[in-house]
Amino acid sequence: MSLDSSGLWMRWIDFSKLRNMFVLVAEHDGALRAKDIHNLGVQQRVLVTQKGTPFTITTTYHYRKTLEHLDLVYISNGRYFVNRDNSVVVAILSIAKKGGQLSESERQYFATLVVQNRACYEHFIKVFLPEGSVPLDVKQFVNLGSAVRVLTGMDVSAPRGTEALVSLQNLTTGIRLESRGENAVQAILWGLRLWAVDQLGFLDEILSTETGYTLYPVNIKKSGDPETTARMLVKLISSSDEWTTLRVPDFILLASQKYKLSAGMTKDGLSWLYRRFPNLVAAIASSEQFIVTRAHSAQRRALLNSYIQLPTGEYVSHFQVHKSIHEFVY
Repeated sequence: MSLDSSGLWMRWIDFSKLRNMFVLVAEHDGALRAKDIHNLGVQQRVLVTQKGTPFTITTTYHYRKTLEHLDLVYISNGRYFVNRDNSVVVAILSIAKKGGQLSESERQYFATLVVQNRACYEHFIKVFLPEGSVPLDVKQFVNLGSAVRVLTGMDVSAPRGTEALVSLQNLTTGIRLESRGENAVQAILWGLRLWAVDQLGFLDEILSTETGYTLYPVNIKKSGDPETTARMLVKLISSSDEWTTLRVPDFILLASQKYKLSAGMTKDGLSWLYRRFPNLVAAIASSEQFIVTRAHSAQRRALLNSYIQLPTGEYVSHFQVHKSIHEFVY
């Protein structure tokens, strides 16, 4: 399925600062115009960069338009009002305060607004889901969703000449969603993808230099007891052969499909098994330099997310696990 570029308004933003802007509007509900939001936000040190530099007018514009598009606010007579008709917005309003990182509850609510947004759904969210599924909230999205491969390139057959192409393909259903143009690259790869992975945490990603990015739904809650996680993971390991070889990226995807675990939680569980049962779990390690040698610097985090780092500094791409592990862990 191919989509046009209309509705691709999404750009990278820091959702904690978006929350701050929302609280600022709520504190002066119905009183602020666009220029007032910028001026007051800069004056109160709400709309500033990590280095403390005031937002530019353009940056404030992108944040303000995101508030509008996600239905957090609406405009009447040129002034901004909190959208109190939306129950998710009311829930955010009840807990949000300026400053600090987003709480887990705030991430849940903001993620639900993204999942519910029509443009976000059409250009990104729906490809993770069984055909025709429309989730009510982010928890339902995570439960229904499956992994998606992200492919990028250039479409030389485009009507307007060569155009950038972003292709999303569900690895379970085979459904493919394509968007063209630099606008799509900015909105999908550097907007929606980073919202979901880095800011709100309802997707995780791994990267292969051969196949590109793979995104997969995960529970927003990322903390957990490694031993408990390990007991869950052992159920996914075959007990038919004496030794089973686990490729870490493949096992991360398997665990995400079964338990909706982030890569970090799966790696913590595997690391616990490796430390606890050194005679039953053997690691096949590589150096960081070997892993990242062909990757762009912007891809480094996602690429290393596919590996487990040992205390020695080496990265593990495969484990060999003896079948008797089931006798000790179950």
